[in-house]
Amino acid sequence: MGTIQVISALKDLTDPLTLLELSKRVDCSNDTMRSAVEVLLKIGVVQQKIEKGPPPRRLISLTEKGKKVAELLEQIEEVLES
Repeated sequence: MGTIQVISALKDLTDPLTLLELSKRVDCSNDTMRSAVEVLLKIGVVQQKIEKGPPPRRLISLTEKGKKVAELLEQIEEVLES
């Protein structure tokens, strides 16, 4: 599981996902997802919002930069499939 799968999983969503929802969507462990999200946070491709409450939740979504990356990945995919 890599960062590209995370970007792809988030690209068509209007609402952010929790780490657990995201890890289920791409079929990986929560620890693996946490590591991938940390990388994407550092390079500004995703953002997180901490939702308070028992238990607190990390909501993950693409930034504007992340949306541009997702569009480019989609274009690359189309070229590779043609």
